[in-house]
Amino acid sequence: MFKYSLEEKLTMITQYLHGIGSTTIAKQFGVKGSATILYWVKNYKKYGIDGLKTSIDKQIYTVKDRINILNWMKITKSSYPETDNHFSIRSPSLIWTWQINFELYGIDGLATRRDRVKMAK
Repeated sequence: MFKYSLEEKLTMITQYLHGIGSTTIAKQFGVKGSATILYWVKNYKKYGIDGLKTSIDKQIYTVKDRINILNWMKITKSSYPETDNHFSIRSPSLIWTWQINFELYGIDGLATRRDRVKMAK
């Protein structure tokens, strides 16, 4: 179950688009941060209602895709939300996870469990 329904998100976005501040809306609806509302607004403007729906189909990103995305973010000095918006990833935290794993483990940290070689017992 998701914390905010599509209708609640639309209500918050409508209020924002009518001039109510994101901080005020966040307090009114119990959203932890106003950045969440701004993120929903950005997705709504880019994708319409589909940008607010939680995606059940997961996009698969190869190690090469992940490296290219992280390189683009570094070269352009973009934030996680800007990078996610540019590549239509719809999850800045996913990019953050890739970056942390890359910093800790190098390219091997970007491989998914499916990509990793199983060790012999």
